[in-house]
Amino acid sequence: AAMLVATSSVYTIFAGVQGVIWTDCFQATTVVSAIVGTVCFAVATVTLPETFQVGIPLGGGAVGLRNMTLGEWRSVMPADTLHFPKGSPFEHYNSFHLLIVCYLFRTLLEGHGGPGGYTFQRFAAASSDLDCGNMAMLWTVMLSCRWPFVASIAALAIFHTNQGGGGATVLLDPEAVLPWVIHTHIPTPLKGIVVAGMLAAGMS
Repeated sequence: AAMLVATSSVYTIFAGVQGVIWTDCFQATTVVSAIVGTVCFAVATVTLPETFQVGIPLGGGAVGLRNMTLGEWRSVMPADTLHFPKGSPFEHYNSFHLLIVCYLFRTLLEGHGGPGGYTFQRFAAASSDLDCGNMAMLWTVMLSCRWPFVASIAALAIFHTNQGGGGATVLLDPEAVLPWVIHTHIPTPLKGIVVAGMLAAGMS
């Protein structure tokens, strides 16, 4: 982490704003490459069964299993409840609709207050109102790319923990899914791109 901070500080100081713009472009390209590669790999290799099991945190470090159907997992509309048991660290997500409404309200308030932090610097550097609008649209599209990546990682985890039709063979804490999938089930060339993309996303 210290090496990343030091490297970023050096090229920012010596390259100036133009250097920051070009490194942002390079980082964005790396992130998009990691997302596209992961999604293509998941689509090409994963076929989810009609029924499968997923890990559910129970609290105290314990993880249980929950039966799910493919239709339930694919549903675009959020479920009325996510069925996390009482005492689970994810219990508050059972009121998912309420969380969506609260987050939407918070985002609207934040948006009406204008951008802040490093986001404001990007908008302040734009040459016109049109460029600000274009940048906001690009930002929205780029941030939306995270969801196909998340879905691909989840699909890979479900596929590899439910092989053979006998239920989940590996009991996974949902918080450990990402590193487990990257380390165990993503091939070496793509694995390096994904790790580089995650580092680039962290530095953007």
